[in-house]
Amino acid sequence: MVIDENQIIKDLIDKLRKEVDNLDEAIIKLVSERTDRVSQIARLKRSSNEPMITGWREREVFSRYARLLGEMGKSMASALLSRNRSSPPRTGEFAPEDRDSSSDPKEKT
Repeated sequence: MVIDENQIIKDLIDKLRKEVDNLDEAIIKLVSERTDRVSQIARLKRSSNEPMITGWREREVFSRYARLLGEMGKSMASALLSRNRSSPPRTGEFAPEDRDSSSDPKEKT
């Protein structure tokens, strides 16, 4: 029996890419759920005339991401916080089907 190492490597890469895709979908779902909670908080703040932006809370979120993920965490926290500051999106806005389908999926990491 001849073992084709290249095929084994290609199969492993395909398997790992599928796992990455599954992780991406889970992350997207969690970001969407987080955005929903932020929207709920914004509605409650609006109804009780509380300030919409809470500096200490934003610093807390930013610090947690930075502490746990370093530079990447800073970027993620900044993206999440700025997204929520500009009128929070509705549920499903982060749905996987919204991803850019025009690019070659084999070129994705």
